[in-house]
Amino acid sequence: MPRRNYMATADYVDEISTGKVVPDGALTYADLDIIPGKITEGTAMEPIRYSRRASAAAAAAAAARVTRAPP
Repeated sequence: MPRRNYMATADYVDEISTGKVVPDGALTYADLDIIPGKITEGTAMEPIRYSRRASAAAAAAAAARVTRAPP
């Protein structure tokens, strides 16, 4: 169990009590032409990064630095 869950539901208990064995013949990323990437890069982080006020302000400041003409 990765962490203690004080609000364990019946579904959660069922999930952690079963084995996580991949069956023979299961498709892999290569079979599906998927190239795994880091979770911190790409679209997975974009909604989170810009939905927070501090992050939005930091993004605006970074954009201002990038678009500003050199002296």
